[in-house]
Amino acid sequence: YGHQIGENWQLGGGGYYYFEKEDGATDSITELGLELQHSIYRSAGFSLYVLAGVGDQHQRRTFQNDREWFQSGIGFGLMNQTSSGLTVNADIGVLRYRKTTRGSSERVVVGLGFGIGIGYRF
Repeated sequence: YGHQIGENWQLGGGGYYYFEKEDGATDSITELGLELQHSIYRSAGFSLYVLAGVGDQHQRRTFQNDREWFQSGIGFGLMNQTSSGLTVNADIGVLRYRKTTRGSSERVVVGLGFGIGIGYRF
């Protein structure tokens, strides 16, 4: 979901839930994320923006240790919107995440992140 909060600002959020139960095992994954974008260049149907975002993911598994990730990042993105409202975007930036696994130590990783998205603007 995305919402325009000013002429050059957009706030976006998203997530998913996955659940599977098979042969006595239960797996579930929940992920939520939030991203703030500021357009630094705009033309008809095109935008170049800077972004900052956070996300959280939880994995619960019957025969494995539970895991949790907390991610944050900053970067740049490009978005193209067609006249019908279809959008295609690509983001690249620096990503930092903290992974915690029940029964073991916490781990922090910093690296390069990349994403591609397809959406629709109503």
